[in-house]
Amino acid sequence: MKIIRTLTVLAAAACVAACHRQPIQPRFEELETAPLLTAEEGSCQVDYRFVSIANASRSQALQAIEKANIDRFFQLEEFAGDAREAIDASLAEIEKQLLAPLPGGEGFESRRFEYEISAVAEAAVADTLLTYTIRRQGYTGGAHGYNTIEYHTYSIVDGHELALSDLFTDEQLAALTARIRQKLYERYDAADDARLAEIGMFPDYIAPTDNFRIGDDGSLTLYYNPYDIACYAFGPVELRFAAEEVAALR
Repeated sequence: MKIIRTLTVLAAAACVAACHRQPIQPRFEELETAPLLTAEEGSCQVDYRFVSIANASRSQALQAIEKANIDRFFQLEEFAGDAREAIDASLAEIEKQLLAPLPGGEGFESRRFEYEISAVAEAAVADTLLTYTIRRQGYTGGAHGYNTIEYHTYSIVDGHELALSDLFTDEQLAALTARIRQKLYERYDAADDARLAEIGMFPDYIAPTDNFRIGDDGSLTLYYNPYDIACYAFGPVELRFAAEEVAALR
């Protein structure tokens, strides 16, 4: 049975660790590029700020985390290169997908477009946990742009990305679901799910999310991007559980 060994979620991550030797601490470096990609029909301003683990080669755990971060940040399929190669591959993919000539042929009147793609990463280590944050915003067509946040939490001991199911039992997750709902009722002055639906939320989708971060104080923050549990106009939803609330779930 999985348990939280102390009052903090940080200690729960230590329970996941496979060994007790001191893990190698990651050393970060930022890789940045901001090209303006152009085509006859328009342009795309790209802003990438990727945080790479400069000493990833020193441990298998850090190598696994670096690979996962490259995959998630650049959103490339079946890519096997390093971060610098991923930048080039991603820019080439943008040119292929967004800047290729529009269909229509001769006599087709197209509208000039101006796209924007921004992805910025942050990394922080607390105890044996590495939290990697990816913030995305931009516009690539459609009715509106996008603005999202992704959190990824890894053990630097074994390179494993943690899910809430690694930190809580099924019973504790059920209790967390109830507390999430209660926090939403209180925040939006709602008596029930029907009221949440009226203001733009999706009650059937309310559940713990693996898009979470753990604070140095043992707090737990759950982050829901637009469309996760509410309509786009509702915006993102962030719920914070203090260390005492996390401990009460045990």
